[in-house]
Amino acid sequence: GINAEYMGHREVPLAPFDEYIANDPRPEYVPVIAADGGYGGYSALQGPALRPLLGVEVIEVEHPATGELNVSVMNVTPGSAAHEAGLHVGDIISRWDEIPITCKADFAQAVANSAIGSQVVLQVIRQSRIGAHRGTTTTTVEYCKMIIRGVPA
Repeated sequence: GINAEYMGHREVPLAPFDEYIANDPRPEYVPVIAADGGYGGYSALQGPALRPLLGVEVIEVEHPATGELNVSVMNVTPGSAAHEAGLHVGDIISRWDEIPITCKADFAQAVANSAIGSQVVLQVIRQSRIGAHRGTTTTTVEYCKMIIRGVPA
C-alpha cells in the first residue's frame, strides 16, 4: 500500500495510474519506490518515463511461396501482456489495430507509438495441426486483445 502519512504531504492529488501501478503484483508495473515512500522524487503527474513492454520476441520471415515478409512470434514470456493476450510461438502478426504489419520495423513502430495502458487488437495468422495423427494443418485468423504495459525507459 501507500503510506497514509506521505499522502497528507503530497503536493498533487493521487493519480489513478499511481494507484494502479503501486498495487499491481506484476514486475513490469512495479515502480521504484524511494525510502521516503515516494516514487523516486517524482510526483504523481510527472513520474519516470515509461516504454512499452509486451513480453514477446519476433522475427522477420519470408513466405516461401510468395516471398512476402511476415513477422512471426519467436518467444512469449510467461505472465506477460503477450501471454495474457493469447499469443503463441509461431503466430504471424498481420495487423496491429488497423496498421498492417509486414516487417519488424512496422511492428517496432506500432509498439513505440502505443500508449501505456491502452488496449490494442492484434490480428494473427495461426497454423494448427489437427486430426488423429496431427497430419492435417489448418490455418486460422484470430484476434488477440492486449493491454500495453510499461517499464521505466
